[in-house]
Amino acid sequence: MRLTHAAALRDMVRRRKGAVINVSSVAAFVKSAGGTSYSATNSVDEPFTEGLRLELKSVDSPVRVQALCPGYTYTEFHDTMGWEPRERAEELWMTSDFVVSEFAEGARSR
Repeated sequence: MRLTHAAALRDMVRRRKGAVINVSSVAAFVKSAGGTSYSATNSVDEPFTEGLRLELKSVDSPVRVQALCPGYTYTEFHDTMGWEPRERAEELWMTSDFVVSEFAEGARSR
């Protein structure tokens, strides 16, 4: 949020070009025991992003904003937590390459 407001968004609006991508998580919408802080932190991203979209629209700015909220994604994040992803249903997991590919496809189609 600080980076967006401090410089990035201001410069994009002035140039009338650019995009802000806030990386969040599906955890923003699904609360669970043991994940309170993670869910709460991610819950800020979607309304912040939507608010930016509305503000940009109100000044007729072409700058785009998007919140990326993937589900379970294989990364080193889980290693750091000491959590083995395969403890969960394998079909729910995505690779980071898949998340980026789907995001890029969605961004192109907008």
